[in-house]
Amino acid sequence: MKNNNFRLSAAGKLAAALAIILAASAGAYAAEIVAANGANGPGVSTAATGAQVVDIVAPNGNGLSHNQYQDFNVNQPGAVLNNSREAGLSQLAGQLGANPNLGGREASVILNEVIGRNPSLLHGQQEIFGMAADYVLANPNGISCQSCGFINTSHSSLVVGNPLVENGVLQGYSTFGNRNTLSLNGTLNAGGVLDLIAPKIDSRGEVIVQDFKQSNGKVTSAAINAISGLNRVARDGTVQASQQMPTALDSYYLGSMQAGRINIINTAQGSGVKLAGSLNAGDELKVKAYDIRSESRVDDASSNKNGGDNYQNYRGGIYVNDRSSSQTLTRTELKGKNISLVADNHAHLTATDIRGEDITLQGGKLTLDGQQLKQTQGHTDDRWFYSWQYDVTREREQLQQAGSTVAASGSAKLISTQEDVKLLGANVSADRALSVKAARDVHLAGLVEKDKSSERGYQRNHTSSLRTGRWSNSDESESLKASELRSEGELTLKAGRNVSTQGAKVHAQRDLTIDADNQIQVGVQKTANAKAVRDDKTSWGGIGGGDNKNNSNRREISHASELTSGGTLRLNGQQGVTITGSKARGQKGGEVTATHGGLRIDNALSTTVDKIDARTGTAFNITSSSHKADNSYQSSTASELKSDTNLTLVSHKDADVIGSQVASGGELSVESKTGNINVKAAERQQNIDEQKTALTVNGYAKEAGDKQYRAGLRIEHTRDSEKTTRTENSASSLSGGSVKLKAEKDVTFSGSKLVADKGDASVSGNKVSFLAADDKTASNTEQTKIGGGFYYTGGIDKLGSGVEAGYENNKTQAQSSKAITSGSDVKGNLTINARDKLTQQGAQHSVGGAYQENAAGVDHLAAADTASTTTTKTDVGVNIGANVDYSAVTRPVERAVGKAAKLDATGVINDIGGIGAPNVGLDIGAQGGSSEKRSSSSQAVVSSVQAGSIDINAKGEVRDQGTQYQASKGAVNLTADSHRSEAAANRQDEQSRDTRGSAGVRVYTTTGSDLTVDAKGEGGTQRSNSSASQAVTGSIDAANGINVNVKKDAIYQGTALNGGRGKTAVNAGGDIRLDQASDKQSESRSGFNVKASAKGGFTADSKNFGAGFGGGTHNGESSSSTAQVGNISGQQGVELKAGRDLTLQGTDVKSQGDVSLSAGNKVALQAAESTQTRKESKLSGNIDLGAGSSDSKEKTGGNLSAGGAFDIAKVNESATERQGATIASDGKVTLSANGKGDDALHLQGAKVSGGSAALEAKNGGILLESAKNEQHKDNWSLGIKANAKGGQTFNKDAGGKVDPNTGKDTHTLGAGLKVGVEQQDKTTHANTGITAGDVTLNSGKDTRLAGARVDADSVQGKVGGDLHVESRKDVENGVKVDVDAGLSHSNDPGSSITSKLSKVGTPRYAGKVKEKLEAGVNKVADATTDKYNSVARRLDPQQDTTGAVSFSKAEGKVTLPATPAGEKPQGPLWDRGARTVGGAVKDSITGPAGRQGHLKVNADVVNNNAVGEQSAIAGKNGVALQVGGQTQLTGGEIRSQQGKVELGGSQVSQQDVNGQRYQGGGRVDAAATVGGLLGGAAKQSVAGNVPFASGHASTQQADAKAGVFSGK
Repeated sequence: MKNNNFRLSAAGKLAAALAIILAASAGAYAAEIVAANGANGPGVSTAATGAQVVDIVAPNGNGLSHNQYQDFNVNQPGAVLNNSREAGLSQLAGQLGANPNLGGREASVILNEVIGRNPSLLHGQQEIFGMAADYVLANPNGISCQSCGFINTSHSSLVVGNPLVENGVLQGYSTFGNRNTLSLNGTLNAGGVLDLIAPKIDSRGEVIVQDFKQSNGKVTSAAINAISGLNRVARDGTVQASQQMPTALDSYYLGSMQAGRINIINTAQGSGVKLAGSLNAGDELKVKAYDIRSESRVDDASSNKNGGDNYQNYRGGIYVNDRSSSQTLTRTELKGKNISLVADNHAHLTATDIRGEDITLQGGKLTLDGQQLKQTQGHTDDRWFYSWQYDVTREREQLQQAGSTVAASGSAKLISTQEDVKLLGANVSADRALSVKAARDVHLAGLVEKDKSSERGYQRNHTSSLRTGRWSNSDESESLKASELRSEGELTLKAGRNVSTQGAKVHAQRDLTIDADNQIQVGVQKTANAKAVRDDKTSWGGIGGGDNKNNSNRREISHASELTSGGTLRLNGQQGVTITGSKARGQKGGEVTATHGGLRIDNALSTTVDKIDARTGTAFNITSSSHKADNSYQSSTASELKSDTNLTLVSHKDADVIGSQVASGGELSVESKTGNINVKAAERQQNIDEQKTALTVNGYAKEAGDKQYRAGLRIEHTRDSEKTTRTENSASSLSGGSVKLKAEKDVTFSGSKLVADKGDASVSGNKVSFLAADDKTASNTEQTKIGGGFYYTGGIDKLGSGVEAGYENNKTQAQSSKAITSGSDVKGNLTINARDKLTQQGAQHSVGGAYQENAAGVDHLAAADTASTTTTKTDVGVNIGANVDYSAVTRPVERAVGKAAKLDATGVINDIGGIGAPNVGLDIGAQGGSSEKRSSSSQAVVSSVQAGSIDINAKGEVRDQGTQYQASKGAVNLTADSHRSEAAANRQDEQSRDTRGSAGVRVYTTTGSDLTVDAKGEGGTQRSNSSASQAVTGSIDAANGINVNVKKDAIYQGTALNGGRGKTAVNAGGDIRLDQASDKQSESRSGFNVKASAKGGFTADSKNFGAGFGGGTHNGESSSSTAQVGNISGQQGVELKAGRDLTLQGTDVKSQGDVSLSAGNKVALQAAESTQTRKESKLSGNIDLGAGSSDSKEKTGGNLSAGGAFDIAKVNESATERQGATIASDGKVTLSANGKGDDALHLQGAKVSGGSAALEAKNGGILLESAKNEQHKDNWSLGIKANAKGGQTFNKDAGGKVDPNTGKDTHTLGAGLKVGVEQQDKTTHANTGITAGDVTLNSGKDTRLAGARVDADSVQGKVGGDLHVESRKDVENGVKVDVDAGLSHSNDPGSSITSKLSKVGTPRYAGKVKEKLEAGVNKVADATTDKYNSVARRLDPQQDTTGAVSFSKAEGKVTLPATPAGEKPQGPLWDRGARTVGGAVKDSITGPAGRQGHLKVNADVVNNNAVGEQSAIAGKNGVALQVGGQTQLTGGEIRSQQGKVELGGSQVSQQDVNGQRYQGGGRVDAAATVGGLLGGAAKQSVAGNVPFASGHASTQQADAKAGVFSGK
């Protein structure tokens, strides 16, 4: 069922009540015309048709027929006003006769005046019969028209007021003192002109006025004049005077009006005109009032329907319901050729359509907005049956917006005379011109539409899973109905204060001008979309698990404003212009001006928020996983200000461009008259805050150790959390065909770019900066694990099972930043002018033409990408296991097999002897630790300038940090007070700490009647620190030369200067220094560890106990520095000229032309230096103590044992390597120093080569010396081990008493030593070398060659002092020693080989195995003895053959046959030796181990002390030196192979330098037993070494002979 409900305002309700009153009056009074008494009372009759006929009174001389009535009502048959002098046919009354009252003339104006007290009810038509005349009905009591109309009149007037008749002429009307209403319903038809005049007009019907064609052919155009208020109105509709009402009385035009012209006026102050419906004027449409309110009609409808299957009873029920509501809109339409709506106060148009040619909307305040319409749909479906229930409800709501439209085929004007113009969701268009003008603000914004949907429900025991729970979902989306202004011609927005646009579209086909006396704000309007999901349920009452979910998402959308112009775009905000997240474009140009304020072009940020709160339950609804999150991130909407041609931005204060683009197809000009220009990247943030948990049960199989494996089942709870904040930058850009920036204060680029894709660019300001912005990330993550389980283990060591539990916590804090650099991309030239300082931070410039900097000071700095991380970890674990441990059997066998493969028989025997018995026991262990690691890094991002040519001009210092200059076409010119080029650096730092500890105890038994407890514990801490840096050196690379001119110093650190095809020239009034840069690295380590053990147990007849303690510390540190040297080159030459000192440190100079290095004081070619150091120290210790006792029926005894170990190590190493400078030229090399020092010209390890070379120190001395490389080692190591074990046993007699005479002592003693020493001191020299065709040496003082050579075709020059030629020695002293010694002795029978091999049968069967082994040995020994005796008798017949060799097992010895009587007591030496060896071999197998030992020594010695390269002056064709002093040759020489050596008569003294080189060494490898010696000899022989000992030594004499040699 549809219900229509109409909403009325308070004024509408008042009008409706008045209409009801008037209708009631119609019932109370007869619907008839009652004439007044007197001369003005017309005749009234009723025709057969029911129409009343009025014979009007005779007109006066002015044609006025003034008729008066007590009542004037017209029913549906109508009324006829007889204005005919002839009979005829009336449209309403039929056949009528002539009006007898006319007196011979018709009336031209018929005035019907009601003088009674009743209003007029007009329910029918009124006809003027006869000649057409103007018709006026004036009733001050009110007039109600219900489908009334007028026939045969060209001018009809309904007046709720009094007529004004003066001198027989109807002058007008007066509504003064009246408050009654003229109401119109139904259809009112009229011809010509219709006047509606009343204090209040309530028009709710259809008013149609058509053109009236008179009998003479004249046409009266259709017009409606509706005038309300207290007025005196002239006949032509002119308001001559007005009175103010005490209270407001609005007029309503809620129906429709149609005429050629419509003129609606309400003069009442505080009252307004309400428009709804349709006003259609063929020509003019004018509305004027204090307030104008135009609205469209909203119709409501709704429905509600229940399902046909609904029921409810004790077993169940169904409830289904569908419902909806809707609103529809009947739009108000205003049409006309020329439309004018003028309100003194407020013109408010809602959902109104205005269409015309020229349209003017004006008010003290002007508002065009929209009407919101609401649509809803709902569905409910609830069902239950016994314990099952399923309820669901779905709702949807749409909020729609119907905006106002203004469409002008000509021009449109929107004006506010006092306050604001507001356009909300409005669409305004004009084909010629559109202007909006406000006394205060112009505000353009959109209307938000929404679509909401939701679902909620409840379920109980649903589906086979028996799900129970509630859920709810909601989804809300918003869209924007933007305001749009469009003009096919020009468009102008002008405000006395502000112009603001939010998400608006403004387009002009020609020029678009926005002018604000205060500010222009072009911005975004935001909408949001949101979702929410909530779902809570369990299965089988929780036994089958459950889920909980409460998630939501909200996303903002920024809707940009768009200003577009097919002509020129002009924005003029007196106090400022702001463009935020929007677009503005002028096709033929753009002008943005902030006359007194600032300019800001900014981005807009939209935020998205995700929230998660979810969990999943497993059996019994135990939480198996959960997830919580509160995340947000911002997205950036950049502003775009563009022009296809030129674009000009002028700001009185600051001009800011943030995360936006300003682009011009032609010239882009940005100027700040008094402020700054800031071009910056925009920041957007992302925040992550999440927590996750998980409960897992996993099976696993893994390797738990060497050949030991574990498989098990583990339950583990994991909790992860993360908090991250990330800041990212969106770059700005200024681009144009050419670009010009000028600021009174500073110009700053931050993470942004300047582009000129066709021509030149210039930047001018007080300070100019191209800086880097930083993308930053900071995060904190944490993971905690708690778990435990059971396992099975098996492998080479154990077989068993156990349970374990553990806790682990990991935390990580991380920060990082990435440099977003600024820069330029210029097709033509780029000029940067800074009155103060120019600062560039990692800037990247690419310039096709000339790049020029002009500043008071210049800083080219490096930006940096950085990262740092801190990670901490804590873990604890507990393990309990029961197992069979057979590692005492398997591990010795494994080791023995490995040594057997290496033919190590002794090792095999020892390992077999170590076999023990398996045992069954219980292990309990715990371990834990904590660690922390910190790391940080920084990567340099250096500035780069790539251009055709480069000019740097600074009044002060130019400072570079790793700057890269590249001139691809021309030269690089730098003029400054000073120039400093430093190396930037990449850095890495790391610190770590790790503390670990463990403890365990094993309780086990071997036989079941014994018990042993074995406990162990250990722990320690390790620390380390490391840092490293890599130099990032600068470079100047030019295609055609480098020219550096500074007043003070020019300092370069590892810089490369490449002049390309041109010349490289550096001219400094102060110092020139080319220093080395360095890559550095350092590391330090320290730590300690401690351990302790205790073991005790008992068997049926023994007890034992042992304990051990140990520990150690270590410390170490190392560092290195590697030189990175600079280089200089230029094909046309290299020229370095310093006013003071010139220093090159390891620099590489190359040129095809001449090379000139000159200084006002000193020239020094120093060597670059690289160093390495390493220091370490260690200290360890260990002690073991033990005791035991045994007591059986046969024996009793006891034993004690002690052992110790120590290990000391020390390392101290250092090395220094020096790299000399190099100069290589195809032309002349000139080194010139004007200083007075003895080393005014100083070369250290330098290499100079050229076509010719000149070394000049006219006022001082020349020093050519070698670069010294040094290496030092002072290492040491010591390892000592010792052990002792002693025991004593006594036999018991049959009574169990101890026999003191049966005591036996056993002992096992051992000691070891390892010593390793390596010491070295080494010094070598890298000589300076001068190699050229001709070499000139000129010095005012001494010239000294100390570790240097001059090799040339000819050498000449003048030495003002002495000439020294000295050779320097390389020195190396080194000792390397390795010592490994060990000695042991044992009388324990258990140390015999047979005892050890018997362990292969495990202790249970060792005795039986030993007996069999010894029996076998005896049998072999006896056979060997017999064989030997037979051989010995043949070799020595004198031996007594009756004797026999015997063996006593009890005494453990071999007895040789006695010497026959009468012969010598001893046999031959070979016989005695053989028998001794045989006995020893047998004893070594069956007897105690006895003495064992070895000694290994390796030693190497180096002792060098000699000249590696001789110093010399060598001229192939001659040496001609004028030496003013003496010539001293110390191991040096002056030589000419083909010419003479001339020293200008200088006295020559010479001295040889003696040298020697020695290398020697030796080795010793011996054993303390015969078997050991024999086995060692065999191994050494196989390896190709001389058995037992060897040595070597060599000595070489290496003397440097001094002398002068000519022709040799």
